Amino acid sequence: GLHSSPLSLFTEGSFQGRMDELVPNPDDCGKFEPNPFKKEKCKHCGRLWTEHKGVISQDLLNGYLKAKQKTAEDKEKKEAEAKAAALAKKMAKKKQNQAAEDEWFFDGAKEDPAKQLLEDDSDDDLGFRMFTPAELASAPIDRPPPSADSFK
Repeated sequence: GLHSSPLSLFTEGSFQGRMDELVPNPDDCGKFEPNPFKKEKCKHCGRLWTEHKGVISQDLLNGYLKAKQKTAEDKEKKEAEAKAAALAKKMAKKKQNQAAEDEWFFDGAKEDPAKQLLEDDSDDDLGFRMFTPAELASAPIDRPPPSADSFK
């Protein structure tokens, strides 16, 4: 074949690294050199470093593999943090939903007239604890008509 020049055989054989990551360059680029602006791309052919099997220096390769490893670790860390945050959010939402369900439950209870009177009493106690009876007497509030008490 045309491509089995002694040089390519030599370069292929001289790199015993993590070659499983790499594929031969489709454009027959002779040497990977990083683009100053996009370090993972070759300044000659514009393809990624992973497409330079046999034509990338071991130093560069090690650098990229380390960076890739770090990126993978960072990504795992980020994902773990995101999962924890999502879980916390989910728990908060669960609590919120629980509160909403409780509210619904209590609203439902309020529609029952017998309970309505009982609840109104307790609501009044809660709402007016900070007023003195004198203040209450003059407060502009709707008081239930006295006859309401006779239904209990």
